Amino acid sequence: MAKADLHVHSRYSDHPTEWFLQRLGASESYTEPETIYRRALAEGMDFVTITDHNDIRGARELQERYPKRVIPGVESTTYFPEDGCKAHLLIYGLDSSQFRKIQSLRKSIYALRDYLLEQDLVHSLAHATHAVNDTLSPDHLEKFLLLFNHFEGINGARNRSFNQEWMNFLTSLEEERLEQLSKKHGITPVGTDPWIKGITGGSDDHAGLLIGRTWTETEAPFETPQAFLDEIREKKTLAGGLHNDFRTMSFGFYKIAVEFSRTRPMTVSNSFAEQVNGFLLNNQKLSLTNALKLSRLRSRKAGPVMNRLADLVGTIATLDESIAIDDRIGTIYEKITAISDEFLKELCRSVTTHLATGNLWNLVRSISASLPGFFLSTPFVSTFLHMYKKRNLLAQLKQRWGVASEEKERRILWFTDTLEDLNGVSVTLSRIATLAEVQKRPIRIVTSLNPHETNLPSSVLTLPPLSEIPLPYYEDLLLRIPSFLGALKIIFDEDPQEIYISSPGPIGLLGLALGKLAQVKTTAVYHTDFFRETAEITGDVSLGNLVESYTRWFFQNADEILVPTLEYKRILTERGFISSRMRLFRRGIDTECFIPQAPLFPGTRDLIHSRPFGAEHTIVYTGRISRDKNLDFLIRVQERLRGQGRKICLFLAGDGPYRKELEASSADSSDIVFLGRLKNDEITGVA
Repeated sequence: MAKADLHVHSRYSDHPTEWFLQRLGASESYTEPETIYRRALAEGMDFVTITDHNDIRGARELQERYPKRVIPGVESTTYFPEDGCKAHLLIYGLDSSQFRKIQSLRKSIYALRDYLLEQDLVHSLAHATHAVNDTLSPDHLEKFLLLFNHFEGINGARNRSFNQEWMNFLTSLEEERLEQLSKKHGITPVGTDPWIKGITGGSDDHAGLLIGRTWTETEAPFETPQAFLDEIREKKTLAGGLHNDFRTMSFGFYKIAVEFSRTRPMTVSNSFAEQVNGFLLNNQKLSLTNALKLSRLRSRKAGPVMNRLADLVGTIATLDESIAIDDRIGTIYEKITAISDEFLKELCRSVTTHLATGNLWNLVRSISASLPGFFLSTPFVSTFLHMYKKRNLLAQLKQRWGVASEEKERRILWFTDTLEDLNGVSVTLSRIATLAEVQKRPIRIVTSLNPHETNLPSSVLTLPPLSEIPLPYYEDLLLRIPSFLGALKIIFDEDPQEIYISSPGPIGLLGLALGKLAQVKTTAVYHTDFFRETAEITGDVSLGNLVESYTRWFFQNADEILVPTLEYKRILTERGFISSRMRLFRRGIDTECFIPQAPLFPGTRDLIHSRPFGAEHTIVYTGRISRDKNLDFLIRVQERLRGQGRKICLFLAGDGPYRKELEASSADSSDIVFLGRLKNDEITGVA
């Protein structure tokens, strides 16, 4: 077997496509060619290449030193002349004169392809389904299949699901399909059996972290670069090695940012970023000077953020040198998460305090002070966007072809701010969680709960709260704020294909943000009319209008809105919601629980029969006891019927912020009974 990482970048790749690096003004890579060579060999590669963007200086530099080991290469940015859509084409075995010709032709992908065939240069299309720009479409994928016979199957900068889906697709192509595409686009495929595609693999490394961890391999050992290229040409290679995750890719960006900072006039040699960089690459120990700084940094006066920073630097300085890079990255991620969480907790404390006092200026200052915590998260957010860009492109192509998707249920994450509270949303989602567990459905309910509240079905995914904010006018309800970076890792590992959201609070916002980052469909369920509820509870219409503005913004950012009734679809349309995005959220009745023949729950039956007033009829209310439920009206109705000589007992089953006040106001009415919170079978007994 012979192996080579066929997609690696050096310091000669100087124009980043990633937003975070563009904003910094950094180059795409700072890795020296010699470093690439040594690390590739250390990872077990038999041959080494460098594929810089539109530059062969790094590759030629290595080839001159190690001609028996190095395959010259380039990643050429080429374009569809009809619309300017970009593609990245990996080209191998070229010399300087061929490179100059490629440079002159790459503005047209068709002219470039023809020249490569004429020169018999080995080439492979890199990350075909990843949009280098936003114009990539199913039409372009179809043209790729006609133009090229070799594709990158495993790109080390993409996650497993992307790579695996693409390779499965390539191996399923048939001759008839290519004939149809050829007639459609007027492009004639070339070569023997063009529906059978050759596969290559490479790390797509820019930061020196992943070199040699993804590769192209042959079955037999080969001793020369040319023999290895011949195997690629004959479609006899396989892609092997690791896929990527967002944490590793993010630290690649961090490392590039650190190396960029070294080129600036101001030195940052003793900075936190430099410590992270040294640990990731070389497990550098803490210098005496920095150790003294660390001891001063870690103190009671320093505060939680600085102590977390000291903890991070101290961890970097003391971990064993034998720790693998993946474990190093995991450790750094946990520590950076802790630092970011401290900023977030401080922000939550400030928001709670300043909103209560009405001091908006201090609130703005608190938000500004939290910006460093958000900055720590920026590379991870940027990586998510980069990795999942155009994730549905291949699915769109399959749909166009009428190719049925694999028969498997979609993985759904369902976000909610309320699960253990007494309200309809909690009841609905608790039932869904139970059914998902019993029926083994790929649905997980995501919420934030404290450890003592987690006696829940395995289908519930709990995010520990960093902070809890009492909900105004619902003091018994808490808005819980989880760790953003902690949630980001969990969601990446879950790899959802669709996201549902049942509340527009912090957890709902998290679900909405992650849906955008992961490029999956988001469906928001309109359980509650927050505008009417707020106006009725507070009596403040202006506050209700403010809540309505936020709620409308939240739901309009979802791809689809589920509403409880057709009437509410009409109401929300009149209030500015987009009608075409709405559909009914259909629910049913558990007929095993709610049936007329159900026996009375003994405790409740005894309670009813023990009443001294001999009620002829019973009215039962079940639900949250709050002002917006208009229970005062129900009590007035009961009083009027009583005044007409009707013997009616009113049972109120449930709990809520208005219960104490309502119970006190009706204390003299022996035919009004507050039952508190009851289970389903108890409620059935009352009814």
